[in-house]
Amino acid sequence: MAMGPRDVAVLAELRIRDATRPELAAATGFSKPTISEAIVSLEAAGLVVNRGRTAGAVGRNPRVYAINARASLVAGVDIGGTNTRVAVADLHGQILAERHERTTGSRVQQQVRRLIRQVHKEATAVLGGDGCALASIVVSTPGVIDRGSTQARFAYNVRTDGIIDLTALRDRLDPPLRVENNVNLAAVGEARAGVAEGVGTFVHLAIGAGIGLGIMHGGRLLRGAHGAAGEIAYLPLGRRPLAKEHRASGNFEAETAAAGLLDRAQSARWDADPPQDVAELFHRAEQGDRAARRLVADEGRRIGLAVVAVCSVVDPELVVLGGGIGRNQLLLESVSQTCAELLPAPSPVVTSTLADRGSLIGAVLSAVDDAWSLLQSNPKEASS
Repeated sequence: MAMGPRDVAVLAELRIRDATRPELAAATGFSKPTISEAIVSLEAAGLVVNRGRTAGAVGRNPRVYAINARASLVAGVDIGGTNTRVAVADLHGQILAERHERTTGSRVQQQVRRLIRQVHKEATAVLGGDGCALASIVVSTPGVIDRGSTQARFAYNVRTDGIIDLTALRDRLDPPLRVENNVNLAAVGEARAGVAEGVGTFVHLAIGAGIGLGIMHGGRLLRGAHGAAGEIAYLPLGRRPLAKEHRASGNFEAETAAAGLLDRAQSARWDADPPQDVAELFHRAEQGDRAARRLVADEGRRIGLAVVAVCSVVDPELVVLGGGIGRNQLLLESVSQTCAELLPAPSPVVTSTLADRGSLIGAVLSAVDDAWSLLQSNPKEASS
């Protein structure tokens, strides 16, 4: 089947909503006979299904058509410093099966390949055992990824050498595989299914084991010339911005991400033993511990300075805080106050609603986009 403009237009409209032939004709500008020909062709390809007739109208009710969301499946992968997650979804992005396990940095390619196969099998079982193939895979990973590359650099929280090379994985799998920065994909998740839905220009700042920024500008993800847009871990905002030991991971990340925050916490004066991890620090702050609240407020001011730097350049409509540290509600006041004090027109600062699933959701939705692009160019291959 060669897909022409009429077919592409019908599929694009049906991705938004179920519709009748008259509604499709009105929305696309094609004639009703042309729409009928497109529907016949798309039904034969297994891409469109008949949902039955509308109810309540006078005379013969028209039939309603919809995307066959299970014509193909997609996989989203999120490789994190602690956990690796894999989800398989239909063409609407509805997740059918999902697994996660601790990341094995030295054998991450083998781990991802195995998990994809396991989760794909589970998703197929959900569909009743039909052998629906994967049409696309998108992998989220920390680090800098050159456009079109399958190798991430500077991913030190996954591997000590900072390199995650998924080229062999791509070559061993049948469906096309794309690799994207994890915070960029978290921004996609926020834009499509999170707190930034409907916002054209916003930034997603993730603070956890590492620090990164996803920039959505005019509805498009900003990657930069080298895939390094948003690598604010390297902002010179720490006490020793030129220290050589900070050049690998970045000065701002070294002092503000989890390791730096915990180091400051354990060096502070406490009435009892110092907290053993960041989660305990925030728990103590929630309970009203003065030392903990001072440290959390200081962390918020540090993050606020980074937000000020970003807003001075990008001027976003919204700032979304995420990551294991960033999504803690206790940070909002000090981050927002710092922005209000230093910016002429501060952007609202909110907390992510996707918790630790933003990158995975962004990977799944991006894989859906890739699958649709493939369907439009080669529908038989994509749905086989």
